[in-house]
Amino acid sequence: LTEKSIGFQIDGIIKESKRTAGDYSYLVYQFVGLDADILRRVSDSIAAKLDKKSVILLISDKGQCICRVSKDLKGVVSAGDILGKILKPLGGSGGGRDDFAQGGLKDTKKIEQVLNKAQEVIKEELSK
Repeated sequence: LTEKSIGFQIDGIIKESKRTAGDYSYLVYQFVGLDADILRRVSDSIAAKLDKKSVILLISDKGQCICRVSKDLKGVVSAGDILGKILKPLGGSGGGRDDFAQGGLKDTKKIEQVLNKAQEVIKEELSK
């Protein structure tokens, strides 16, 4: 996949994967074949379309993860905390700021577990 081809798919990805938790929205999605730099730029594009009160977690098939939290959720949830709670129990690591964090998973066989854990942690964090 190229960044350009993904750009055409972003609206469909949002429509298919966006979930809500109260007044908030979140999106968890796995990409195949993206390096960390393109994953980060794709997260920029998705964040621009989701805009307010949103949390995004993207993971590549290589185990790289990005978590973004919209700026209006500052003080409510932290991207660094969310990513840590998702990756650490599964042997990964990561960290960052309140609005952006990145990390990785050493064992790519655990990606499905990361996707499930992300849904659980994000819903939990947004319901505090």
